[in-house]
Amino acid sequence: IATIRKLQMGFSKVHTKSTGIVANEEFLSVLMKNSLFLSKIESSNIIKTYKVDELNINYAKFMEQLCPKLSSEREEKIQQLFDLIRENTKQTENIIFYRDLMSLCDFKNHPSVQSGQFSEVYARDLIQTAFNGIQNDKDEITSTQFLKYFQGISCGYPYNQQALFRFLQDCWHKMFKYVNNGNFNVEEANKYVEQIEAMLAEKTRQKIKGMESENTTLLRQFKFFDTESLEYLNYAQFVRTLESFGVLAPEKEMTMLFDKWCNVDGDKKKLFYRPFITKLFQKY
Repeated sequence: IATIRKLQMGFSKVHTKSTGIVANEEFLSVLMKNSLFLSKIESSNIIKTYKVDELNINYAKFMEQLCPKLSSEREEKIQQLFDLIRENTKQTENIIFYRDLMSLCDFKNHPSVQSGQFSEVYARDLIQTAFNGIQNDKDEITSTQFLKYFQGISCGYPYNQQALFRFLQDCWHKMFKYVNNGNFNVEEANKYVEQIEAMLAEKTRQKIKGMESENTTLLRQFKFFDTESLEYLNYAQFVRTLESFGVLAPEKEMTMLFDKWCNVDGDKKKLFYRPFITKLFQKY
């Protein structure tokens, strides 16, 4: 969630003018300094797409494509957080303070901290970096700036809108407890599960080898984690399979997905992956 802000700060250091153009070498250097390592083919394709001439690239257009504008649904949810903080801190003007934004954020409740992927310290560092420079010299944040900075954070959830909403509601749960107790209703929960399913389908297509089908690709991965060849997985095996394809979600929502597809056998829950795969790609 902090990558976009890191790139913005990186480009601002190598380019002090407002042309949005840097040398190709400077462009690639900024990417590498932010742990974005590209192959020669990938680098060449990006430079060809955004080149100004043989030596320079329009990084501003690259950033626009990398970080698209907020959808109306995302903007509405982010604006809701801004308004909740403003009301909670009793601000009469259309501003909030950076110190309030940070003090009201419960870093240890970040979804990735709860799932064990991040430490609380790392989550704090990511969020503080993502908001680096958002406030003016009076510590004030306008709604316009708030939405602008969240545009970069939103890019961290390109396929999964509900994961972005969960991030907001978990980290600033003290605010959202006043709005439906910070929980999704049934319709929202179903949408969230569908977002994870869609992400799995997309990630699977990215992992296809040669001429194999998407069904075969995902089946191969499920069978890898089905170490006893039982044709089904338990919850832990199911989660490991999805994570191996880069599909990450908080435990609560991953459990919702597993429960949607699993069969209950006594005190055991079993997800038979062949019918799951078939139905997944029939829908996505």
